[in-house]
Amino acid sequence: MSLLIGAALGAEFHATPSSILTAAILTLLLIASHMDIGILSAGIIMKVKQGSPVTWAFSWLSQLVSGVFYPLKILPWYLEWIGRAFPLTYSLDGIRLCLQSGKDLTFPAIISDMISLVIFIVIATPIALYVFKIGYDAARRGGSLGQY
Repeated sequence: MSLLIGAALGAEFHATPSSILTAAILTLLLIASHMDIGILSAGIIMKVKQGSPVTWAFSWLSQLVSGVFYPLKILPWYLEWIGRAFPLTYSLDGIRLCLQSGKDLTFPAIISDMISLVIFIVIATPIALYVFKIGYDAARRGGSLGQY
């Protein structure tokens, strides 16, 4: 839908079948990385029994410094550095290269974006699962697991 709206507004796409496949892979990596954030958030919700401040903070900060609203290059160096910690930055960069320039897996910047996403997933998954386990165990001990 977003692509159709973009095209209706005059955006030009120079995608090839290989660049579309690469964009799909980047999208799957983005989903996997955000699943970790969701798992972490669920663990915190079970522990503190409130809406997740982690999800809210992650969402807003990610949008502000990941290039959703404006290019990362115009941010001060410290905000650009923070933006590099979010997986959304790498997926947006890669997907834009794929759909606007027709780049694919042979382009070094896209490989770099994919590696960054995989590193985030490898680091975040065990942390998210550990936090979820702590929250789950606390809810089970407290007898509040049925609320979820």
